[in-house]
Amino acid sequence: MAGMERLTHRYTDGEAWASIYKVSACGEHECKGPIIERLAAYEDTGMTPEEIDALQKREQGLAEMLVNVSCGCAVSYSRLAELAQAEKDGRLVVLPCKPDEIFYQWKRGDDCPSVSRFEGAEISEDGEITYPMKRWGEAFTLDDFGKTIFLSRADAKAALAAQKE
Repeated sequence: MAGMERLTHRYTDGEAWASIYKVSACGEHECKGPIIERLAAYEDTGMTPEEIDALQKREQGLAEMLVNVSCGCAVSYSRLAELAQAEKDGRLVVLPCKPDEIFYQWKRGDDCPSVSRFEGAEISEDGEITYPMKRWGEAFTLDDFGKTIFLSRADAKAALAAQKE
């Protein structure tokens, strides 16, 4: 109701009231105007005040949850719906790391991991997603993360040490 002029008021005991001069076209048997329109809009919802209050609390809780599980910024319901539809359509790609982020790769026989920067994704005609390493003329897949591709030098070294054992 932010920005909307209230047509009703409440006494300190909670009882509601309205100034009759704000109601227009009141006849003997019917009354029309903004108060009646707003009441009709409320009644059209089919919800009780308690249900509306519960819905508002639930929405606030969902918004807080989205902030906590997202990047620290609120994610709108419409954005979530858009992402869900893209996922359903097979159009959603989640990158394994940020563009230009450093990652580490090791191969059998290497003494230390090689360092590279993430350059993006490529999608083949059959829908296979690969991540090119133009510097080495190779590409890796999401399955390579945690096996031969790592986001930290420490993880790459630990995998290399485990391979040597």
